[in-house]
Amino acid sequence: VPVRADLVADLNGFTRRMIQGAGRGIETRRRYLEGLARGLPQPHRLIDPVRQRLDDASERLLQAPHRRIASLRERLAARSVRLRSPSDRLHRDGKSLAVLAKRLDAAMRASARRGGRRLEDLDAAARMDKAIRRGLDWRRDALSRFLDGLEALSYKGTLKRGYAVVRDGGGGLVSAAEGLAAGALLEIEFKDGRVGALVGDTKSAKPKPRRKSTAAAQEELF
Repeated sequence: VPVRADLVADLNGFTRRMIQGAGRGIETRRRYLEGLARGLPQPHRLIDPVRQRLDDASERLLQAPHRRIASLRERLAARSVRLRSPSDRLHRDGKSLAVLAKRLDAAMRASARRGGRRLEDLDAAARMDKAIRRGLDWRRDALSRFLDGLEALSYKGTLKRGYAVVRDGGGGLVSAAEGLAAGALLEIEFKDGRVGALVGDTKSAKPKPRRKSTAAAQEELF
């Protein structure tokens, strides 16, 4: 049948072309992967630096105890040179103890001499103590009299006798009624505290005329 033969031939052609297309796709992908692989570094180039650092660290780790021991040995040798032998230390300490013993003996002798002089001076010290006490008592009495005099001269002593101190609103002393205005605020201090007050009528009484003496009246008559 001619139609079937044409269909078979077309199908075979499509199959060949599909296989060829798949082969070309695979080849294209293979070349792409090869290009990407050429751009990547070689594995041994990545591993070699790490391996080298590991080898260096291992070598330093192995040598570290030996270097530490050598350093400690040098420090110990340097310090052992500065150390003194026990015999030298004992000899030096013995000399120091001898010097201290001499100083202690001299100090004890001096203290004994001072103690003897103090015993001799006890009587004089007792007399001086009595004189000082008498002087203190006299000064205490004099100070008490002086304080009593100050108390008598102070205005507070005057307050105790029944007087009062008057001050204005500014704290100034008021010694006369003249010049005070009605309603002004005053402060009056008594012996036991202070109180406030207001000025009332400020009209003062007229002073009474002074009586003339008999001798002056007689002189006016003549």
